[in-house]
Amino acid sequence: MDKKYIPTKERKQIGRGKNNFPMDKNTIDKIKRKNILSKKITHNNDPEVRKEYNKIRNQVKSRVNKLKREYEKNLSEKAKENPKAIWSYIKSKTKTKEGIGDLHLDPEDTKSDKTEDNSKKAKLLVEYFSSVFTKEPDGKVPSPTPVLVTNDMPYQKIKEEVVLRHLNALKIDKSPGMDKLHPRLLKEIAESLAKPLCIIYNQSLESKTVPNDWKNAMISAIFKKGNKSLAKKL
Repeated sequence: MDKKYIPTKERKQIGRGKNNFPMDKNTIDKIKRKNILSKKITHNNDPEVRKEYNKIRNQVKSRVNKLKREYEKNLSEKAKENPKAIWSYIKSKTKTKEGIGDLHLDPEDTKSDKTEDNSKKAKLLVEYFSSVFTKEPDGKVPSPTPVLVTNDMPYQKIKEEVVLRHLNALKIDKSPGMDKLHPRLLKEIAESLAKPLCIIYNQSLESKTVPNDWKNAMISAIFKKGNKSLAKKL
């Protein structure tokens, strides 16, 4: 009965999806206002609008951080009663997006079938990247003239506090690297990790070598603009 006669409208949640904790109406209203001002600045960089935006942005940041601390404190206090809630929250904060979405089999046709097969997606991207590279003439690759270095490169020893500062500056929403260690974990154990890392870095500089693991790289296509489902430049 109510669904038939009472008008309903689905409301978009602001902030909750990203921050994973509830917000009060005042904070949500400020976030809405901040977003409106942000759009205004994009089209017209008015000094007064910029001033108001900076003020609202700082208020939102301060309020969100306070709500987050209160929410996490509440979760930790109730961890024994409801351990599932705290682990669900931790999992949501360490979640990172990996891989490339489905791609159209025909890069020229947005109506063509899509593939979720990684090998097919890799082939589509290889074909695209090959098409935009400069074609080199056939034949032997010229050998570069070797450069003999006679002087040692001067360097300063890396200090433990410098390593610690960089660990604390890690962005926790980034994906793990080749070592599969999440940046949130590295940041949480920064105090314990700074010294051994400092030793490794200095040994690498002194011996003029790097560990083999550092030579590995993870190559990934980065989306810039256009249609994410098309392996082509628009």
